[in-house]
Amino acid sequence: DFSRLRKTMHKAIDACESGFTQDMENDNVFDRLFEIGFFPTYSFPLDVVDFAIEDPQTHQVLLSPQRSIDIALNEYAPGRTIVVDKKTYKSGGIYIHEDRPSFKPAEPYFEPDSGYYSNIYICENPLCGWFGKDLPEDGHCPFCGDPINTEHDHHMLKPWGFAPLNGREIPETEANADLTYSDEPCYSATPSNDLQKTKFINIKVSNRKSEEITILNKGKDGEGFDVCRQCGAAQLHNGKSLKENGVGAPYWVGGRQVNCSHKFVEEGVFLGASFRTDMFFMQISVDPRLITKDDAVLKSAAVTLCEALKLSASRVLDIEYNDLTVGSRQRQSGSRRFIDIYFYDSLSSGAGYSTQIESNLDEIFNQTKEVLKGDDDRDICNFWNQRIQYLFNKKIALQFLEWAIDGSLPPSFTRVECEALCAPLVSILSNETELSSRLAGDVLYVGEKSYRIVPAIILGGASTISDFEIARSLPSVVERLINS
Repeated sequence: DFSRLRKTMHKAIDACESGFTQDMENDNVFDRLFEIGFFPTYSFPLDVVDFAIEDPQTHQVLLSPQRSIDIALNEYAPGRTIVVDKKTYKSGGIYIHEDRPSFKPAEPYFEPDSGYYSNIYICENPLCGWFGKDLPEDGHCPFCGDPINTEHDHHMLKPWGFAPLNGREIPETEANADLTYSDEPCYSATPSNDLQKTKFINIKVSNRKSEEITILNKGKDGEGFDVCRQCGAAQLHNGKSLKENGVGAPYWVGGRQVNCSHKFVEEGVFLGASFRTDMFFMQISVDPRLITKDDAVLKSAAVTLCEALKLSASRVLDIEYNDLTVGSRQRQSGSRRFIDIYFYDSLSSGAGYSTQIESNLDEIFNQTKEVLKGDDDRDICNFWNQRIQYLFNKKIALQFLEWAIDGSLPPSFTRVECEALCAPLVSILSNETELSSRLAGDVLYVGEKSYRIVPAIILGGASTISDFEIARSLPSVVERLINS
């Protein structure tokens, strides 16, 4: 009854207050209530941020659409346009509404112990993508081994909310959105000893508890965002200052826009967030004596396989496609190489779907094979993966999955397959160079040299050409043949 609810709430508030410290002053009260177990966690929306639209005259909130932070990092990022109640706004501030407006509302969030602003270290190898909050002890990427560049500091800012550019709507004629997207979720933890062998030759798995996942929006071309440390005004980093681009404070007081000098601006900061979740982790061993060392091929195989596995898992478990999130990473340990694939629940606190994958691996793999058969990528393409569709290659992904399951490698190409694959290459060599060329089975003769045509996943060398190279970088192949 109501009196019982009141007593329960009083106890919860007392529990919050008893653990209160000064550094929690800016914490969300809901987060504290979750910590003490007052609210149920399953499916309850955690880490929700607002896009605060205020009345410039009264400073009252007119509208405040919300998104979970992983979605908001895309949809509310500075530069994006948002239509709310038939009015158009352009995101231009990192900001949260306060009943009593402060002239420096962003300042507390940039404090080192605020939990919103932190250092971040990034591997600059574009095919690796590792990033973490701590610099590895040896200064090298724990996945690919490249040195971590520490000459330029990178920082991650967790948005506490968003607001319109200059705190007001814009004419539709000015609604040119600057689109940016968050990267693949990064799981930067180094391997643990919990991996279990499976009946699949090159696969080990584990179900892990409370693992940290980080999502970053690095802005356009990885240049980040500029954010005023005082008022929270924000823009894509583009070489011009906030003032030069007409970006003012994202809120008004007493009918006037706050006049901020933007004297202290954090330039090139990445927007991001970290959260903990349970996950299903799958490690696939890559034998460097047999499998290609081409990172681009492995990246394409991993990304495509992830999408096919996610689609298949959702069908087998009879859940919505977006109830699961999947990510992948390439990793090297000494001379050994691995592709790691990890699943976690998209729901705020998890529904346990990811932990069901292990017991259904046989059926999921069989379904995945069916999805990957054929050259048409459209059945794994959708709105949510459009930014990575250029990497999709179902043939390579299927070959990689078969390697992972039973250690088998694809057979050599037949004469007919080679003729179809090499037709564009032979045409260019014949018509645009002085080199004579001819095919004999799976061997291409160019002048006095010969090159074997091989599936991309197989380890090649200087005297081989892969189907992946021909399809993705034909001009580079021609140049290599001319100069060899």
